[in-house]
Amino acid sequence: MKRTVAASPAVRKKAAEAPAAAPAPKRRASAGTARRRPRKRIREDKLVSDGDLISHGDLISKLPDDVLGTIISLLPTKDGARTQAIARRWRPLWRSSPLNLDASYHLRRDEFKRLSLVSRILSDHPGPARCFAFRFIRLHKAKKRFAEDAAQINSWFHSRSLDNLQELEISFSLLEYGYGQSEKEKRYPLPPSVLRLASTLHLARIGSCDFPKEIAPSLNFPLLRQLHLWRVSISEDVFSGVLSGCHVLANLYLSEIREGLISSSSESSIRTVKVLALNFSSPALDAILDILRCFPCLQKLYVIWDKYVKAEIKNARQYDPLDPIKCLDNHLKVLVLKNYKGGEEDVGFAKFFVLNAKVVKEINFGVCKEIGIDKSWMTNQLRLLEVETRASQDAQLKFGSGSYCWGTYLDTKDLCIADPFSCCFADGVDALSEAYM
Repeated sequence: MKRTVAASPAVRKKAAEAPAAAPAPKRRASAGTARRRPRKRIREDKLVSDGDLISHGDLISKLPDDVLGTIISLLPTKDGARTQAIARRWRPLWRSSPLNLDASYHLRRDEFKRLSLVSRILSDHPGPARCFAFRFIRLHKAKKRFAEDAAQINSWFHSRSLDNLQELEISFSLLEYGYGQSEKEKRYPLPPSVLRLASTLHLARIGSCDFPKEIAPSLNFPLLRQLHLWRVSISEDVFSGVLSGCHVLANLYLSEIREGLISSSSESSIRTVKVLALNFSSPALDAILDILRCFPCLQKLYVIWDKYVKAEIKNARQYDPLDPIKCLDNHLKVLVLKNYKGGEEDVGFAKFFVLNAKVVKEINFGVCKEIGIDKSWMTNQLRLLEVETRASQDAQLKFGSGSYCWGTYLDTKDLCIADPFSCCFADGVDALSEAYM
């Protein structure tokens, strides 16, 4: 028990008469401390006076599922799948978001292991898929492994994940031999299951493969607006069948199409195509004119001359003035020539359009960089092209220094762009062509 001792009356009186102790001196605050004010804890969802959200905590996770799904679908495929590990809240979002599968080396560097990874993604993700892109696919050379790889690739396009695919890009590496040896090149066959997606595709880019030898007569591409075929072996009948099934096709790119050209019969003409891009090894005028007959409403024509293109040109009929090409008479407004050198063949090709394109507004010359463009050179070109007797008095001829490579300039993934090839002409054109308007 604690004992309490009471003070005597004399002690209490002495204490009361004693002076009060001076208060302890206050510590002088520094200038920095004086300006500081205590911070109040603010909830993560509290707004400050101007309406901005305080940036504390994970605000992204507070977004609605559909917004998060859109964000995930825009990420590279690997990063999108990895969002499942962020938190429990994120686990179902990748599978419920639209799939944009880009099987580039970023997905996995090993070419062969990438095949099985694509199969696993298509198995795990229920779709819908918007885009499937796999460029330069390589299969094993051994016969058994080759068959297994081919069967695996064919199975991709039977996947329910791709039932409503909108954009397809698929190409293969050469099966044998190197680039530039076209007579020895062998290509992988395009899996027939790819054509199962025809009814939903808006864009298709197919390269370095053998197209199926036969297609169903009822093959239909009701939504396809952009078609790009390069280094594809395809028969004339199959090619015509594909084009006949395209009802809204607006942009077409062709490069190194083997085994024949487009049939120029009236049955295969496509009036919806407004922009056409062609890649040839040389100024093959008759071959290109034969193709133009299929597109009577063509408005823009891009032609690139690429010395590495080795496709053979067959069955090109001579131009007959008594059988005019409709787009030259009524619709072709713009012609762009890439890798123009100003030699005899180049001039002959361009002069045909100068003298026969009746409504053309612009003829743009992307001149090879090794050609020195100056006023004297351009004046001589105008003389050789006989511009004084041009069919369209409104035609403007423009010269500019152009890059050799075209692929860098193609902007074909945005379906909102009316002309996906518009960036392929050099920026310096206008500055050099002002005197020739």
